[in-house]
Amino acid sequence: MKILRWILGGVLALYALLSAVTVVGFATAYKLGLMAADKPELKKIEPYMAGVSWFELALGSLTVILLALAAWRLFTGGRALLVFLAAFVVDLATWLIMSSSEAYQAAFTAEERSADYVVIGVMALIGLAIWWTERRRA
Repeated sequence: MKILRWILGGVLALYALLSAVTVVGFATAYKLGLMAADKPELKKIEPYMAGVSWFELALGSLTVILLALAAWRLFTGGRALLVFLAAFVVDLATWLIMSSSEAYQAAFTAEERSADYVVIGVMALIGLAIWWTERRRA
């Protein structure tokens, strides 16, 4: 079980890092004027980055913090399920808000947007695996 908890913690830590850099980091840097959308791949998502609200960025930051905390609890042997569920709900709410914007629909192709469903599914499976490891410990 310890190995599975370490694997799950590693996946959550990696997802937290990826979210911190791509979702929160790029949009925050753009909004603060620290990053210019001068590359073609950034030009494509410039309207989306400009349209992301500070509230959405705060939700994204909260998701990153909760995911990192859940990963830490998995690494240290603590209970992680409730923290993970909170991260999952906040992440899902953030995605629902962001993906409903016209800028999001325009910035990403249908194939790129369909990858969101894969991420949601994988996160649900991770939650199930966390529940299973914690249930077996009890």
